[in-house]
Amino acid sequence: MIDKGNNETKQTQKTGLLDKAKNHLKGLVLGGLGVVSAAAVPVWQIYFVETSEVAIEITSISRIESDHFKVALDTDELQMLEPYIPENLLYEFNHLGQRGDKIDFPEFSLVTLFTAYDKAKQDLKNISITKTKLQQSIERIDAYLDPANQQYPLDEFRVSELKSWDLSNHIDDAEAQYFENQVLAITRDYSQMEFNVQAEPALNLSALAFLLNDVKEDITDVIRESNNRHERLRDDIRNIETQLQKLKDQQFEQNTFFTVDAVVSNSGRASTSLRPLALMRVQISDNNYVDIRLEQQHYSEQS
Repeated sequence: MIDKGNNETKQTQKTGLLDKAKNHLKGLVLGGLGVVSAAAVPVWQIYFVETSEVAIEITSISRIESDHFKVALDTDELQMLEPYIPENLLYEFNHLGQRGDKIDFPEFSLVTLFTAYDKAKQDLKNISITKTKLQQSIERIDAYLDPANQQYPLDEFRVSELKSWDLSNHIDDAEAQYFENQVLAITRDYSQMEFNVQAEPALNLSALAFLLNDVKEDITDVIRESNNRHERLRDDIRNIETQLQKLKDQQFEQNTFFTVDAVVSNSGRASTSLRPLALMRVQISDNNYVDIRLEQQHYSEQS
């Protein structure tokens, strides 16, 4: 009897709760909807309304060769380019611009070496012209030194003739200037000359002939060196070009970097921030790509 009464009591309580829920169903539903709405509106605003819309447009991608790639003249072929390299890259200079010792193991950029190579190719074309001009100077000296040649008497040789040979372009500047000064001293230093009865100066023709023989010897040495350089350049110019091209390929493959110019804009309702480091992958083809580390410049002022 006691168990039956308890069951009836519990059943009565459940029935009462259901009746109350049915009577307040509308209110419960509205309350639940209110709670859901209160939670959904901020979530909707955060994740769907108040968001940033960042657009990234890559305007250009360029590959730049590194300035740190230097090459030494460590082969016989490359050493032939040394005469065509600027002097300031081969010697040490102090703050006054005075030249010091030669650099023991100089290294040069490929731009410098290719420029020297172009000069060497041009010199290869000019050597034959230079040899012809120098040979003409020797023939003129022989004419002045030949007593039987009446067209070019030695006592009429003057410094203007010597200057027309442009010796400073072929021999040491100081030596070329020395020759000119000596010709002036022989042909224009009247205080040291003797004069004949017609008041004409008697030139020291022996000294002038000795000087012209010195000039002839120097020019002959230049021609000999030009012949040797011409033969070596002619034989090795292709090897020099091949070595430089290999070095250029090496620089391009191992010592280049990319610069990427991009425009980033945000048209959304929320602000955003960009990190200065990112990772960009350039897809070249299937399973062929390159990863580029990006460093954003001036991000603190322009982002």
